[in-house]
Amino acid sequence: MIKDKILSKSNQFNYYKDNYFRLLEENKKIKEDLKKTKKNHNKLKKNNARLKKQNDILEKDNIVKNNDFDLLKPYVLESSIENSDLKFCPVCGRPTEFVPAGITKRKNALCNKCKAFERHRLFFLVLLKKYNHIFNKNIKLLHFAPEKVLYNKFINNESVDYYPVDIDPENFAKKNMTIRDKVNMEEIPYEDNKFDLIINVHVLEHVHDDMKAMHEIYRVLKKGGICFVSVPLSGNYETLQKPEYNTPELRLKHYLQEDHVRLYGYDIKDKLESVGFEVKQYNIDSLTSEEKVWELYGLHNGFVLFVCEK
Repeated sequence: MIKDKILSKSNQFNYYKDNYFRLLEENKKIKEDLKKTKKNHNKLKKNNARLKKQNDILEKDNIVKNNDFDLLKPYVLESSIENSDLKFCPVCGRPTEFVPAGITKRKNALCNKCKAFERHRLFFLVLLKKYNHIFNKNIKLLHFAPEKVLYNKFINNESVDYYPVDIDPENFAKKNMTIRDKVNMEEIPYEDNKFDLIINVHVLEHVHDDMKAMHEIYRVLKKGGICFVSVPLSGNYETLQKPEYNTPELRLKHYLQEDHVRLYGYDIKDKLESVGFEVKQYNIDSLTSEEKVWELYGLHNGFVLFVCEK
């Protein structure tokens, strides 16, 4: 007790005592403020996560809208043209008309200017919208039975070491096209992992052993390389191929053309995957659901491009 009396008369003791309790109160307040701050921080984190999620959704939506706008741009630019039947060809990049063509005449089949068919227009749209980054570096490109309209796009491209090939090169001389090598797709005369890009548009339906050809394509494609494949499709799942359909007349009747050896179904995707490819399939609806675009480019969902990555 004497100690307390003595200390109570000490100014120094009272000073430290008062400050001690004051600091205790301040520390208590700081802890409470810190607790509130943490609580607010957690709220902000949740809000930021929610805002980021909303922003991601908006960005994806914006990409889709930009994509639709890019595809519709030719329509907008040509909207003042009086001829409402005028279309736009993504291969030659010009307003045009699509005229009937094919053994069984198809409406809007052929570009009146560059002669690109539907399969070429879909291929070029997918290439431009989804895979144009391929040409950011020097590449080796193998192109089977090259179509003049696509050949012209690649033959003078400085970033492309271009290999246009065919089993019958003489047929291309009259088209002013130079075939680099005579190549049977079932026995491709190149080393493994040589090519960055392979184009195979309406060729497999002519090849007798298509599975062997698919294995060969896989072999010569580099790891990470891409092969574009399109074939005539029946609309059914199973491929139609019967030994008894062995005359030009029967092949025309059942396979759509005298020199076709099968009519593919959608199981071609399974065949391509069975040799090791990862396969994506695109039609015009994969690029946009805007029907104006379908009309503009003369395409519908019956035309499919298979993109095979090794």
